[in-house]
Amino acid sequence: MKKNPGWTPAALRVADIWNRKAYRRRAQKALQNAWEITPHPELVRAWLGISGTDRSGDTASMLEKLIGVNSDNAESAVAMAEIYRQSRLWGVARQQALKALEYRADRAVYRLLADIEQGDSGNAEKVRGWLEKASEAAAEPQWICSVTQERYETWQVLNRRNNFDTIEWTVSPQQNPAVLESKNLITA
Repeated sequence: MKKNPGWTPAALRVADIWNRKAYRRRAQKALQNAWEITPHPELVRAWLGISGTDRSGDTASMLEKLIGVNSDNAESAVAMAEIYRQSRLWGVARQQALKALEYRADRAVYRLLADIEQGDSGNAEKVRGWLEKASEAAAEPQWICSVTQERYETWQVLNRRNNFDTIEWTVSPQQNPAVLESKNLITA
């Protein structure tokens, strides 16, 4: 953690250890330190798990404590949009999702906007419009092996071929429409 305090897998592990020892504030501090350097959706899930909020209003205010250390990024906007969507605060959720779209126009953000539209108005045409944009957008970042291009749900020390430290948080070049289009132009 000292050499790379923003490395999400290490921050998650440290926070888990502190939380298991009932040092909740130290666990939260480890997550805040990582968020300040490298915002990541897994940090949000860990933060909410450690914070243990039951009511939606509490969840939003608790999440703002994490996001407040570095709020000017796509992950902050997506996290807040999700919380507000779950609370059925459609206007604020849409505002946060559109803010996320300014940072990163990927499939996940467009799908989030479709979910918000469905919950708010139920307008099938608008929902379809967001989903069409999602189908044409770049893939969202995920854990991908730099050697095999396989996707992983969580970071792993070894890939399936036992290569060490090849799993990275990135966008798969195979799922990026711009890359696919350029490959088609080359083969045509």
